[in-house]
Amino acid sequence: DAPYVQFSSSSADDDTTGASEGNGDGVVGPGETIELSVGLLNRGTLPAMGVSATLSTLEPFITVTDSVSDYGDIAVDSVRYGGYVFSVNPLIPLEARGIVFKLGITDIEGHAWSDTFSVVVETRAKIVLSPDSIGVEVPLGGKVDQTLTIQNAGDDTLTFKIKEGFPAPA
Repeated sequence: DAPYVQFSSSSADDDTTGASEGNGDGVVGPGETIELSVGLLNRGTLPAMGVSATLSTLEPFITVTDSVSDYGDIAVDSVRYGGYVFSVNPLIPLEARGIVFKLGITDIEGHAWSDTFSVVVETRAKIVLSPDSIGVEVPLGGKVDQTLTIQNAGDDTLTFKIKEGFPAPA
């Protein structure tokens, strides 16, 4: 008979209160600092006493800035939550989606466990226009040819419509 503690769930906070700095959309994105709540579940047959865990990752575009959380005692079949903080480099490659985190979990009785879980980084569609500004004056009834390059620098589908024949100013 012994405790057995493992990862249960996680949720990300990307608002601008506390240690988090993001756009508040609930999605982990490039350039954001995330407060991560992590639940640990005791699936063992005895309570886990004085549990603490350390969060780490091998992902070079993620920096864990608050890596240790104390969970206290976790009863059998119960979940306790702890908090961590990490930052996402704004230059994270578009193909980096599932970031694997590792938890090193211990209790005061000398038990040790390890578990992993993933957090998705959404990079979404991003429009890049070239040139980034067009200052062209079109005389009444006139026509101007202008090249505009539209690039999707994100990893989501970009959909748009270009209409011809804008209304003339009154």
